[in-house]
Amino acid sequence: MKRAKATQLAAASTPEAVNPARLVEADLAAAEAKLSRLLDSHESTIAEICHYLIDAGGKRLRPTFILLVYRACGGTDANVGAAIDAAIAL
Repeated sequence: MKRAKATQLAAASTPEAVNPARLVEADLAAAEAKLSRLLDSHESTIAEICHYLIDAGGKRLRPTFILLVYRACGGTDANVGAAIDAAIAL
């Protein structure tokens, strides 16, 4: 009984899991939009290959870290473009 009570108390006092990517959701969306524009090409085969590689998802951990560090160091919306460019470069 003691173990069940301790587990119940621990569960009640544990905060919800936080998804750090939610803190930079808008920045990541802006990075995705810019990346998509950069991949557009007049050559349809090149555009198709580029979008296939990027649109599949994944490869978003480094951009998330870049943008989180940018915000944690006091980065503002006024200069977020440079952080987005860095995130895309990686």
